[in-house]
Amino acid sequence: MTDTQNVATVRKLYREAFEKGNVDYFDEVAPSAFEDQDPINPTDDFMGVKESMLITLRAFPDMKLTIHDIFEAGDKVVARFSYTGTHKGEFLGIKPTNKKITVKGIDIIRFADGKAVQHWGEINGFSILQQMGLDGPRHDK
Repeated sequence: MTDTQNVATVRKLYREAFEKGNVDYFDEVAPSAFEDQDPINPTDDFMGVKESMLITLRAFPDMKLTIHDIFEAGDKVVARFSYTGTHKGEFLGIKPTNKKITVKGIDIIRFADGKAVQHWGEINGFSILQQMGLDGPRHDK
């Protein structure tokens, strides 16, 4: 089965941004009015997407992303993925631990006129912290 244009765009975005570190590829596939609903994005906009990509790549420079499922439904592309990496750079104020992590997530990206215009993403952030050796808040006091 051949990918639709939108699915091919998402595959290439993952490859360029997360395998090659080329976050500027995002400029080619999304307008500056892009809306992001990802909880990691600090500003919910175009620049926040690029900044969150850079933060992640600096923290986990050996990141490898695997797409497990990807399909198109109407004007949206849905991707279920995982990535692995080693915590070698500061992440959310946490100094490098050199621990390996595996993160699972789902992205939904809406397209209009061949461009990605909106994104919803979910990953298990608590799992990342646990894998870096942080237990979270304690309630035993």
